[in-house]
Amino acid sequence: MSLPKNNPMDHEALRGYWKEKGLSEDRIAQGQREGMMGYEEMESRETGRIYQMPLETFDATKGGYHSPENYDEILEKPKRE
Repeated sequence: MSLPKNNPMDHEALRGYWKEKGLSEDRIAQGQREGMMGYEEMESRETGRIYQMPLETFDATKGGYHSPENYDEILEKPKRE
């Protein structure tokens, strides 16, 4: 017979909560860091290359940043896991 463990923090739902909380805090920290440094990290869908785009190069008429290699391509935020 196995006795119950006296460890209330060792529960699958709590581990999932803390993992998601950590990911949210990471995204907030990244946004703050990018804002202070004056750039935003963007990715090319065509090449998969990551660019550090200065905030002043944002094109509001197109809703994003133009790729340095292909002006017609609008970059997007990289997918994080």
